[in-house]
Amino acid sequence: MRLWGIVPLLLVATALNSGSAATGTLLLDETFAGTSVTNAGFVPLNDACLTGASSAPPAGGSTLGPCTAHQTGPVPTIGDTPGWLQLTDSLRGATGGTLYNRALPGNGGLQVTFEQYQYGGTGADGISFFLIDGAAQLEKTGAYGGGLGYAQRGAEPGVADAYLGVGLDAYGNFAVDFEGRGTGCPADQKPPSVYQVYDRPPNTVTLRGPGNGDTGYCYLAGTGNSTQIGTDPDGNKLYGSSLPGSLRDTTLGAAKRTVRVTVSDDTRPTVTVEIDFGSGFQQVLSKKMPTDAPRTYKFGWAASTGSDNDVHLIRNVEVRSVVPLAALNIVKQVDKTETQPDVYEIGDTVPYQFVVTNAGTSTLTNVTVVDPKISGITCPRTTLTARGTPNSTMTCTASHTLTGAEISGGKFVNTARARGTSGSGAVTSNESTVSVPVSGGILHLSKKASATTAKPGDVITYTVLAENTGDEQLRTARFTDDLSRVLDDADLVGTPEADIGNVTYTAPKLAWEGPLDAGQTATITYTVKVKSGGDRRLGNGVTSTTQGSNCRSAQDDPACRTTVTLGKGHLTLAKRADVTRVRPGATLTYRITATNTGDGPLEDTSFTDDLTRDLDDARYLGDAEATVGKVTYRAPKLTWRGTLQPGQKAVVTYSLKVRRGGDGTMRNTVVTSEPATNCPSRACTSLVIRVPKHDKPVLSP
Repeated sequence: MRLWGIVPLLLVATALNSGSAATGTLLLDETFAGTSVTNAGFVPLNDACLTGASSAPPAGGSTLGPCTAHQTGPVPTIGDTPGWLQLTDSLRGATGGTLYNRALPGNGGLQVTFEQYQYGGTGADGISFFLIDGAAQLEKTGAYGGGLGYAQRGAEPGVADAYLGVGLDAYGNFAVDFEGRGTGCPADQKPPSVYQVYDRPPNTVTLRGPGNGDTGYCYLAGTGNSTQIGTDPDGNKLYGSSLPGSLRDTTLGAAKRTVRVTVSDDTRPTVTVEIDFGSGFQQVLSKKMPTDAPRTYKFGWAASTGSDNDVHLIRNVEVRSVVPLAALNIVKQVDKTETQPDVYEIGDTVPYQFVVTNAGTSTLTNVTVVDPKISGITCPRTTLTARGTPNSTMTCTASHTLTGAEISGGKFVNTARARGTSGSGAVTSNESTVSVPVSGGILHLSKKASATTAKPGDVITYTVLAENTGDEQLRTARFTDDLSRVLDDADLVGTPEADIGNVTYTAPKLAWEGPLDAGQTATITYTVKVKSGGDRRLGNGVTSTTQGSNCRSAQDDPACRTTVTLGKGHLTLAKRADVTRVRPGATLTYRITATNTGDGPLEDTSFTDDLTRDLDDARYLGDAEATVGKVTYRAPKLTWRGTLQPGQKAVVTYSLKVRRGGDGTMRNTVVTSEPATNCPSRACTSLVIRVPKHDKPVLSP
């Protein structure tokens, strides 16, 4: 018995014994005998139609309509009731299916009983009945022909999210691993080896197991055996079957076979198939499933014809649980409408479904679902009609985004319960619990730069290490590195590289993502070339939303960020004259040396030499020169401007012609606006030259 919940529902009956009708709760009752089907959950595909219908189906119910276009062979008369669900007429190459795309609870097991009719042709292909995971969408059948509308056939996929396929196979090739059937199946899930291509066991019931797309749908059991009983007109070998009767007949009146498929309420259930050939049910197959049952089920039928054919009909469908359900039953499950990961991560959103069923005989009102850890649960209605009716079951939905605080033992566990009101008072459901695995991976990031200081032209290489320090795989680890505060001082060169995962760059952000096994480290590198013009500081960090990350923001951990500073220049000025004393008529030469004694460039730096106090005693000769940069003169000031790299110097020279008439003293000052200098704006080297008032020899320099 499946116990879904921290406090499981106590069931009042034991599992069904083989060969007996279920005593459980009626979930669905549809005869297909009328002129329309009110239950909108039944969805027709291809040739499927309702023989009792003579006009288009009314709004609000199933879209099963009249069989006007499908009248080949001895089909029932259009509009006669009681009628049937017709899957195909006997036209060659016909296909038809009917799906029930509404989830039914599986926590009490499931028993489906229906009448099937195969007649009027040459015996092909047959009818399949199948179950899928009720958390997924059931929108199409599998491949027809040998796939019988359940399994794959060549490039045609099988039913999505399939759990069980029951082949009521008149022709026999549903039992054969051919056309891709059996792909990926273990050795103990293979049919008898004599079944090859079109060598087959006709008149066989075959069970095939879970599958998806082109994989699975493995052979589980069948009534076919390895005893050859003859050949078909094409020479293909035919093998025997243990069925006590034929699945088909020549006329509608003789073709009724009632089928009962029981899936026990065990976690890994046993499937039993019984058929009433006219004298009571007889068990024809029983097999324990190789995988656990889904929490809920959806189901369908499919049929087809080929070069051989038959008419295929269904009638009087009844679906019950194997054991009784609580008066108000709930099954909570992860919504698989979209593909879900095997293991979730912190930050992932988990979609949930809540399948709520009225198992009582009166209508329930004010029906709601409560889950303490999930908010925003929505239901299509608040009323559930009596058991077995089309609106006795509904599916409510909600979603939840995982946070680290609520994960325990690598799982997120939560429990739901439904409530409603009946004529006799409040009704509370069983509890239903879902546990989803959450990765135990932990992302630790560290970032380093190849230098802490730099100058224009230097190349800096950044290395980011992304390590999974947890004990489980990180399915998708990721981080972002924003280069906004780097690119004002540098350019990205080359292509970023990663030894694991993928790294991309969309200015100004670099992004990496990839899987990391426990203990695995990814190395991501990129390079920038330093340039001038920014704020002289390359500062940035990595951030990640991956679970357990130490860098949710770049400020969380010093390991998340780096800083590279550009060195600052320092302007050192020195000025001297070629003599200290001079007489009128002589030439005086000044030499100013500007040196960058810092560890960063001096860009567009300058100094000014004010000659105001020289020009009363001398005349500027207009011969200023500079070894680096450019020197200009606009009376009374001489100005030099240029760029100096660390250690570089500029030498400026100019001359004055001394004359009489001044104050006898030549004094001037070199000044600069550069903040880092030995010569701030109010002081610098000042040279004084005393001019003799009487003729005396000029001192040699």
